[in-house]
Amino acid sequence: MKVPAENELDPWAVPEPEPTTLIALWPHQRPPMLGEVLAAGGGSSHRMAEVVEEVQGGAEVIWCREVRIPDHGQPAVIWSEPARPLGPEELDDSGARQCRWIVGAETVLDQEDPLGDFARMIRWLAGSVADLPALLDANSGRWHPRDALQKGLLADDLPPLPEALWIVHAVGNADGATWLHTHGLARCGRPELEMLEVPQRYATTACELLSAIAGRLLEEPAPPPGEPYEIGRDLAVTFRRWQEVAPLIGAGVPGGMADRGPEDHTAHRGVRAVVCPTSTQGVGQDTRFWPQDALETVADGGIPLYLSTQATEHAAAQARVTWPRLQEAFGSLAGAAGEPRAQFLIKAGHVLPGEPDAPREHIWFEVKRFEGDRARGLLLNTPVVIGSIKRGESVWIDRETVSDWSVRTPLGVFGPAEAEAMSRTIYKAHP
Repeated sequence: MKVPAENELDPWAVPEPEPTTLIALWPHQRPPMLGEVLAAGGGSSHRMAEVVEEVQGGAEVIWCREVRIPDHGQPAVIWSEPARPLGPEELDDSGARQCRWIVGAETVLDQEDPLGDFARMIRWLAGSVADLPALLDANSGRWHPRDALQKGLLADDLPPLPEALWIVHAVGNADGATWLHTHGLARCGRPELEMLEVPQRYATTACELLSAIAGRLLEEPAPPPGEPYEIGRDLAVTFRRWQEVAPLIGAGVPGGMADRGPEDHTAHRGVRAVVCPTSTQGVGQDTRFWPQDALETVADGGIPLYLSTQATEHAAAQARVTWPRLQEAFGSLAGAAGEPRAQFLIKAGHVLPGEPDAPREHIWFEVKRFEGDRARGLLLNTPVVIGSIKRGESVWIDRETVSDWSVRTPLGVFGPAEAEAMSRTIYKAHP
């Protein structure tokens, strides 16, 4: 009896997760010493990394060791060497670009909790370099300046954002056909995601869709090739292997075989899923592979995308942390004399009366007033599950139940992620 190959049992199985490589810029003129990096990385917990053995590095490597880092299951290799030259297009920080040395770390993430493990590695490496100017995630190619780290992966009041694990690259041609693809999911043991032939006007929406799917794949298995995968209410796409789709992409269109590298090169090869419409049956040269219906629906704002639990928890925490800025903006803008009225919206979770342990239904309210850690708002929609409140009814909303907010003004539309930008914009308009 023939034993099925591994990829036949799970077509999206990644044989070996890609190691994660992090590069921290060292801000001092002298090179870093191993002992001070290990001691600083222990932080206030005084749990230093344990050196396992010396590792042979390249010609310019100062030192290189295999270590065991507290709360990180897999061994890591850490090293120091001279920094390579950086241009302003790569890192817009002249001070950081003048750094002469780096401290690097490479490890394999815990496949059961790649996001948590990634955040712990970032914290350890950032702690090992005092006054860290910036850190490079080599897998995604993303630079994390220190300010961004402190507000994100190093923040004590926010869970890590899943999108920190990957980045979506967009490559277009003169005709506007765009190839979007992720970098960073392979280290999580998940297939990298792609979308091909996307019209340029839908590129931003396609990035949003790929990121929403990527976050969910950290928590649930990918569907079999060709099987519908629901991305929103009554809205679905399918996944297809890149080997099936890329050869059918026309010449000069990004994402075809010319962009995949030679057979002995892994660039844009390996385990990769192309997000396609559900109607793609029987491929051919005239087949449209980009999910037109899904992108048009999402772009119109008619159906919200399903998000991962981690993304939802991050958004909710961010909405609650930025409550003071929302309240301040309300005092500055709502009903200001001579100004068009700003609209302040809050999404909050409600449960069925008498069932406190039931899942919350998150519904939108228009805010009419603030009072400390609560707000009075009018329900904007008819709840699907909660029947105790009706559309247009005025209720009190507690800060601890808020999962999102939006401020729609003549100056722009702002959400929790844009709270600082909102405050700056309002201050300029109403100093």
